[in-house]
Amino acid sequence: TTIAAALADTAGLPALAASILAGTPGIGALFNVAAVQDDVLLASSGYAPQQIVHEVAVNLTAPLVLTHALLPHLSRQRAAWVVNVTSGLAYAPKRTAAVYSATKAGLHLFTDGLRVQMAGSPVQVIEAVMPLVDTPMTAGRGRGKISADDAAARLLAGVVRGTPKILVGKARWVPMLQRWMPGVLARVMQRG
Repeated sequence: TTIAAALADTAGLPALAASILAGTPGIGALFNVAAVQDDVLLASSGYAPQQIVHEVAVNLTAPLVLTHALLPHLSRQRAAWVVNVTSGLAYAPKRTAAVYSATKAGLHLFTDGLRVQMAGSPVQVIEAVMPLVDTPMTAGRGRGKISADDAAARLLAGVVRGTPKILVGKARWVPMLQRWMPGVLARVMQRG
């Protein structure tokens, strides 16, 4: 079943979650995957505050609100998952994506915090750190992208393994670079 929803309308998300649960009470997982990125410098002329609000709403506020809305239901399941998809930009920002990078960093920290809160519960909280994925959002940006199908397959394989942090493709290098060579990680992210 496909349901179209405006994730930027965060006030309407609890009702959307309730509607989905009413129609599909067996749901056991929430995958927060959607994202938008304005590839622009914050001080660029024409870059409006509404764009910032929209990007934060879709990338960060919506996942938090949906998780909040679905967590009581997920907590009653024998096994359940909350999977938040972040990016290497959560660890080192891209020059032309300060807002996107901040939202992914926020989602990364939210995931860590929620994992602590849900310890001992049936809800597994997973972060999936993605490399550059070939989607309409990344058209004309970067090289060495993986396909969306490959990204999804690797994400699901990590969930099946029970991995708390899934590092897909080139993103597997992010933790090591962040710890031992943060300057190198920053330069790599600037090329993205």
